[in-house]
Amino acid sequence: MAAPARSPKLLRLIALVVLAAALVLRASRPPAPVPVSAPPTEFSAERAMRHVREVAERPHPIGSADAARVRAYVSAELAAMGAPAEVQEATGVGTRYQVAGRVHNVIARIPGTNPGGPAVLLMAHTDGVPAGPAASDDGSGLSVLLETVRALRAGPPLKHDVIALFTDGEEAGLLGAAAFVREHRWAKDVAATLNFDARGTTGRAFMFETGPGNLDIVRFYRGAPNVNGTSLMVTVYRTLPNDTDLSELAVLGLPALNFAFADGVDRYHTTQDNVANINPGSIQHEGAQALAITRALANGPLPRPVTGDAVFFDFPVLGLVLYPEGAAIPLAALSAILVAVAVVALRRRERHWMRDPILGVLATIVATALGGGAAYLAGLGMTRVHAQLGGTPALSGVYAMAITLLALTMTAACCALVRRWASAAGTHVGAMIVWAMLALFVSWKAPGASFFLVWPLLA
Repeated sequence: MAAPARSPKLLRLIALVVLAAALVLRASRPPAPVPVSAPPTEFSAERAMRHVREVAERPHPIGSADAARVRAYVSAELAAMGAPAEVQEATGVGTRYQVAGRVHNVIARIPGTNPGGPAVLLMAHTDGVPAGPAASDDGSGLSVLLETVRALRAGPPLKHDVIALFTDGEEAGLLGAAAFVREHRWAKDVAATLNFDARGTTGRAFMFETGPGNLDIVRFYRGAPNVNGTSLMVTVYRTLPNDTDLSELAVLGLPALNFAFADGVDRYHTTQDNVANINPGSIQHEGAQALAITRALANGPLPRPVTGDAVFFDFPVLGLVLYPEGAAIPLAALSAILVAVAVVALRRRERHWMRDPILGVLATIVATALGGGAAYLAGLGMTRVHAQLGGTPALSGVYAMAITLLALTMTAACCALVRRWASAAGTHVGAMIVWAMLALFVSWKAPGASFFLVWPLLA
């Protein structure tokens, strides 16, 4: 006897669950590290890990003997690559915090075929917190810069100069970055900045912050391998009090991109931020992007043209989707018009064309609240269980997938319940009315976050 055909609705639900699980797992897994045997013009995390092991032997906060040890190591490595460095000794006075201190920045300039003019600035900090060896924060960024300089030196000269800035005193209040911007002669040459940091020990590297008017520089970011960033991250980060060295560069008002990985955040600024816990794949992800974007920027026209901000997001297969912020409201308006057309069509063919969408609106609001609440409680429960066991949640990708599936289950349950009284078409139209209203509001108030609502609605 033939097996019964599966319901198309069930198949769609299964496809949605599989897609959600795949996206969560993708977002938590960095690429594999490239081996030492890779061609010299490529970025290799295994080569970069040599630097991490050297600098993360012991804690090296600002002003310590180990901070001097790390700076001496960086200077020696740069000299060996044919990029001799100078040390900027200055008093850094922070603008973000009311602090000041004596800093020692290590700075190298790799000349291009048009030397002495506009340049691309690469930045990471050499100091760490006293609590730990700082393998990720910021031994990872330091290693990314050194390996990127090595790969650049192994290839043909770029058109424009590249400045590698290893700042001191970032953890003490961004002091080294402040001193560079205000006192160093090369600060006036900076045309674009890439900063590399970490807030954990593993995970994919996110591009989470940009300078003002990011449409132009995000086009360069789109050309990098395996990109992982959205304008939603940029929008949220601009509202937070968090800072990195890039905050001090903001006074220049220039194009900029900021990178970091943040899984394993429980090890951030602790003794567990060590070589044993850092994921070389995270360095590979960050470094491959650093090398590709630096080459593209330094071989293109500098300075870059002034543009507005962009709406952008990465999507499997498609890569980075990018368009001007000015298109956000028209797209949201288009989605609202299509929803209005759906309401007209519903009126022509459904008897309860008013009641069913209203039930759909209520179901959407309740499902969102229940799904979000269930996800929050599940995450809280996982954290507390691990705390009782003497640890913190591991396998974050698996946990994130489980929490996502829980939220989807709650949503599906609410929809199934409402379907007892409302038609499928009416319920769907009600959900789209909620999304259209949210899409219009977010596109107006925070266009960088609009894609999160507009494109699912249009789809």
